[in-house]
Amino acid sequence: MSEYKRTLPWTLWIALLSLFAAVVIFSVVAYTTNPVFLAGIPVPALLLWGLARGKRWAYLLTIVVSIGSMIFALYYESSTAAMFRFFTILPVLIPVLLCTWFFFPKTGLATETYPNPPNPARKKQFICCLLAVALLIGAMQTLEPTITLRDKYNLSVNPVSEGVPPEIVLATTFLGGFRSIFIDVLWLRAMAMKQEGNYFEMVQLYDWITNMQPHYAQVWSFIAWDLAYNVSVDYQDLEDRWFWIYRGIRYLRDKGIPANRNVSSLYLDLAWIFEHKLGATMDYAHQIYRVKWWRMMQEALKGSGEREQLEALVDIPDDLGGVQKYLNEIMNYPDNTDTLRQDKNVDQAATFLTDNGIDLFAEYTGLSDFPEEYPENVQQYLKTKEAIEAFKTIRLYRIKNWLANNLKENTAQQLIEIKENLARLKLEPELMLNVTKNFGPLDWRGCDAHSMYWVSKGREIRVYQLSQKQLRESLDYKMMDIRFERRLYNCMQELLRRGRFMITSDGYTYTIPDYRFIEPTLRYFRKVLKEVRSSRSQAGRELNGKGIQSCYMYLLERCIFMYYFNGQINIADRYLEYMREEAPLNPNFQVTAEQFVRNNIAQWISDMTPNRYHTMVEGMIRWSFIDLAQGDYASAANREKEIHLLEEYAQKRWPYDPENKEDQFKYLAPLEDLSSDMLVRILDGKEPGFSPAMRQRLEKALGPEKIKNARKRVEQKAGFINNLKDKPVATGQ
Repeated sequence: MSEYKRTLPWTLWIALLSLFAAVVIFSVVAYTTNPVFLAGIPVPALLLWGLARGKRWAYLLTIVVSIGSMIFALYYESSTAAMFRFFTILPVLIPVLLCTWFFFPKTGLATETYPNPPNPARKKQFICCLLAVALLIGAMQTLEPTITLRDKYNLSVNPVSEGVPPEIVLATTFLGGFRSIFIDVLWLRAMAMKQEGNYFEMVQLYDWITNMQPHYAQVWSFIAWDLAYNVSVDYQDLEDRWFWIYRGIRYLRDKGIPANRNVSSLYLDLAWIFEHKLGATMDYAHQIYRVKWWRMMQEALKGSGEREQLEALVDIPDDLGGVQKYLNEIMNYPDNTDTLRQDKNVDQAATFLTDNGIDLFAEYTGLSDFPEEYPENVQQYLKTKEAIEAFKTIRLYRIKNWLANNLKENTAQQLIEIKENLARLKLEPELMLNVTKNFGPLDWRGCDAHSMYWVSKGREIRVYQLSQKQLRESLDYKMMDIRFERRLYNCMQELLRRGRFMITSDGYTYTIPDYRFIEPTLRYFRKVLKEVRSSRSQAGRELNGKGIQSCYMYLLERCIFMYYFNGQINIADRYLEYMREEAPLNPNFQVTAEQFVRNNIAQWISDMTPNRYHTMVEGMIRWSFIDLAQGDYASAANREKEIHLLEEYAQKRWPYDPENKEDQFKYLAPLEDLSSDMLVRILDGKEPGFSPAMRQRLEKALGPEKIKNARKRVEQKAGFINNLKDKPVATGQ
């Protein structure tokens, strides 16, 4: 030690003491928290030994490690962590620089060892020190704007987050590059907890991981998917399943997306959970999830989130006094359309549009949202001041009537509460209103509306990013990310197929088609097809629109079938004309709507097996009984027509001639038998989905005679089977 005292200057002693302190801190942390911190001990210990022994490599390695650590802190850590690291490295770096380059320069002797004797050139040393200080101060001036820009564009990870234990803060701040090792250890531990079924401990580790790397989007996406899909299905209790599914939703909605607002893929991931986990039939308990979400949104919105309610939420201020003032103003508007026409602008608009064959009050939504779909003279009129004032008056009249019918007491307080509920659910009334305007009369208690909301929000961000790239690179074509368009038109098709979510008075739930979304869905398809044909991908390649066109044609085909079996042949013909426009040379479309339907049913029958036919017919029979139980006699009659048309083609596909004694099978069960079996099972409570109240309504709709005949037919079959004994039986195939 006495030799070191004589040869080492006081500046180098500062560096040695700093490195010794680092070794001690790493040892204490490793002993009190986690042995993984032992990985941080070798580097400062090695530098400490090398500097004390005067090794050549120790000086150079100290400079490289220190500067590299400072650069890493500047670009990859938070401002707090960067400043902390900056001031902890200076006591090591500056003494080593001074001792290496200024006070102990090389002499050129072959036998020289570090440290060398002091350099007598004091003036040179003093000037160099002043220059070093001046350069250091200049470099510090760039630190603050650099940190500001880095934080603005989320280019760093902030380890000092709320709710993170002190040892995690110490690890992420002090370990620096070793943080990734610690995160790997946490991941391994979390997976072990998952294998053991300790899901709550696993989620705690997930919280630590996401707090240590909050801007790593894939982590949020994986955790949300893991909770909603993997963890939830390990529980048999449906309440527990919903708990984990909603926790996965909240992980993305409340934490992941706010920490990564510009990562558009996270919005797609959240939309997928709503569309697939809650809406699709993959999970047998999906109806329970839809009911849970429906009731949650009903409580939050105090309604279905109709357009007038959303417009009121967009208009009102955040304070109770401002809301009350707004309500007082709209109370002066009329209560009915007759009184409304006393307004000069409204009467003029109604008269002009009536002369053009348009009912202002019936088509108000289409006129205000899609004026381009109306004749040129109507479009020009809608731009006039009088028309704008008239539509403003009608809008406030509709808002007033909705509030008067739905929020009758404490209206102002309820509006404030609804707005707060939406903020808690991370929903913006402005965007909800825009989605409703663009895609139709959405019920915001359903999961499909929320899937569209998050896709639309992510799409806005993605479109902006692509437009900036296009502007920055001076591209002569428009870029498009087709992923968002696919998700949106898939949601639209699902709304058409299952858009009406019905909960009966006795608690049973059903999803049934909603024809109101036919036109918005077709309109969106045409818009997307037009954009795809004139855009390119981010890589500059032409977009492939064949998949979108196929979906569009399939949707038109479904619309033709729906309207044909509803008896609206003229509308079915119009949709068939749309198909001809897309494929003018296809001979299958050069027929009438009736022949088109018959040709397709014949094709279906030719491609299916008898078992599949029976499954399809039985399902349609069941739906016809549901329609009767709900009082929808028109839909039940249309389903009956469709069933008999299927039977007609099935009999041609699998003919049976009782006079022919050759080996042949009777493939098809009679419709009367299938219908009777289904009806008796329903009335005896053996068919799920039919409550006692629905069975009573079904009995009333069918009448006692039809029920008696159905039971008699079933009993005859049962008696025939019981009396068979050893008689030969003619079986179906």
